[in-house]
Amino acid sequence: MALMPKTQREQILVFVALIAVIAMGAYWHFIFKGKSVELAEKNARLEAVVSVNQKARTELARGNVNQLRAQLAGYRENLELIRTLVPTSNEVPSLLDQVSSAARREGLEIAGVDPQPVVEGEQYDTYRYDIGVVGGYHALAAFLANVGSLQRIVAPVNLKLIQPTNPSAIQLKKKKNKNYAPIEARFQIQTFVARKAATDDDAPMSLTDSGAR
Repeated sequence: MALMPKTQREQILVFVALIAVIAMGAYWHFIFKGKSVELAEKNARLEAVVSVNQKARTELARGNVNQLRAQLAGYRENLELIRTLVPTSNEVPSLLDQVSSAARREGLEIAGVDPQPVVEGEQYDTYRYDIGVVGGYHALAAFLANVGSLQRIVAPVNLKLIQPTNPSAIQLKKKKNKNYAPIEARFQIQTFVARKAATDDDAPMSLTDSGAR
């Protein structure tokens, strides 16, 4: 059995040691342990915030990629639309035939077709033709509407209405139809031809092609 302190000095030392042990226990229980729990909670919150931020960055990156893919899909659709509207150079004669057919369907006479110099552009060349047709007002209006609704872009511009320049032919028609009151329309049609035919190689590169994920 341990000896009990006998002197007053020994008793004081034992009392001080006991107080120190009690203080250390109280510090551990009330302060250090509480701080440890608080620190653990803060670490857990920090890890959660980092995880949320990382997830947000990942979702944001995915969102940007998906948005870019949607934009590229829209560009491809627009490119396909342009391909249907803008002819290649070898289609221009066919377009002129369509314009002539549209005039004949409405009973108009073609007074002339005069090709003009091609206007070259960076992306497209403009092909121009001065055209004259003779017929009634209603037939002329229907003809211009038909030309404007062709699958390819064919724009009638600079329309002028004048008296017919071939009166002998008009007199022959008037003998057959007394109500025939023709007018001659002179205008220019313009169509646009791509300087370089667009191919799939010219289309915007897909994200898969570029290696993006």
